[in-house]
Amino acid sequence: MRSHLGFTLIELVVSFVIIGILAIAVLPLYMHMQRDARIAAVNGLQGAVRSADALVAAAVIAKGLNRQSGSGTVYHSGSALAGDSTAIRIYGGHPDSQLDGIGNALQGARIGFGHGRNNASVTVIYGAFTVRWSPNNVRWEYTSAPTPAACMVSYSNDGNAVSIASTVSGC
Repeated sequence: MRSHLGFTLIELVVSFVIIGILAIAVLPLYMHMQRDARIAAVNGLQGAVRSADALVAAAVIAKGLNRQSGSGTVYHSGSALAGDSTAIRIYGGHPDSQLDGIGNALQGARIGFGHGRNNASVTVIYGAFTVRWSPNNVRWEYTSAPTPAACMVSYSNDGNAVSIASTVSGC
């Protein structure tokens, strides 16, 4: 009787073939996991922006504040700068589309009175997102996405209507 000390060549080849087939089947799933995670982060941020906007709009009504169409002056002091988290600037009954508006609403700031100003040249990192501004619009771009400008959430407030949208084609 002969003792068996190892694997035959056929057993090794069959094992490698099975491992290769499993790798081919699993690798595409892993490749999409990162994209799916970025899409989930964008959708989560969009939900947070919607909630922050709704909470602030409700607080404006509950506190009896003037909707201030055409005016964004609800700071408690005139010294607030971009990034100040003590108040939320209101425009048309919703957070203004700046750091001191929707940005502070996302951070849980309170609604106060006074005058504030923005500095659109400041680059702000919000988690995995880079915040960018244009007139009446702020957008959060997923910084490490293949195309950050196409993997983002945008918030627009022109004083009459609010628009909250996301784009995930570049995630």
